[in-house]
Amino acid sequence: MKLGFMAWCFPSLDLDRVLAWAVERRFECVILDRWPWDLAEAKDLLARYDLSVTALGTSVNILDPDPAKQKDNVALVKKIIAHAEKLNVPTVEMFAGRNPNTRVEDNYAPFKKVMTPLVKFAADRGRRISVENCPMMHDSWPGGTNIAYSPAIWERMFDLVPAENFGLTFDPAHCVWLGIDYLAAVRAFGDRIFGVHAKDCEILHEVLAVAGILGDHWWRYRMPGWGEVDWPAFLSALHEVGFAGDLNLEHEDVLFGFDDLPNSPEKVKQGLLLGQKFLKPYLPDPI
Repeated sequence: MKLGFMAWCFPSLDLDRVLAWAVERRFECVILDRWPWDLAEAKDLLARYDLSVTALGTSVNILDPDPAKQKDNVALVKKIIAHAEKLNVPTVEMFAGRNPNTRVEDNYAPFKKVMTPLVKFAADRGRRISVENCPMMHDSWPGGTNIAYSPAIWERMFDLVPAENFGLTFDPAHCVWLGIDYLAAVRAFGDRIFGVHAKDCEILHEVLAVAGILGDHWWRYRMPGWGEVDWPAFLSALHEVGFAGDLNLEHEDVLFGFDDLPNSPEKVKQGLLLGQKFLKPYLPDPI
């Protein structure tokens, strides 16, 4: 397993500086999920720094209730898939989408209609699509803009789109506050996990006790080791199912600059280095 980070946490730095720092601090891979970057420049920089790219990424809603926005979002995903082919990046990370004004069940038919041709578009170019398990409720409460947040939904989702190049980006932090057994989920869907976002989740029990689960601010995302995730058990489960992909730190920790990313690159770096320091002892050295 290689350890890297998601590059969107550096919105004020150009790609050259992001990749240079990644190599300097001995990260082994990155996810490029901040667009637009110049494709030719990205290709040159990746060759110069000899850094592995786990995936390209986007957070657009391919089931947006506005038809014009949905059309634009699907077009963007196709463009990123084409970029992935040109950069020889195997995977495009995204979300399954959702109309937040309707029930999850009402989104299944639109999901199949939109995702099936996207997955084929990717397969025709030798690429994979993976959807993350974040409900994206910060965008639209209470519905959220991503249906792919639970094992029960994944089972239905893969029935609807069974293609082998369609899978999951697994982030255990979302499972923590959603009350999902992330170890059981890994074991049940191991062959569908294409990548892992390394992020933790801290439960603020004193807030939860008075606000309840429908209240706000009773949980927050943290760097690995600063929350509830049992990382040795989680990584063991990944090994058990034969996961051979990458782990990429996703920086959403407010204690290390997440609340002001454009003005906090040094704090963001501190957070990433703490996550790297925590996880490295649990990862095998390259052979």
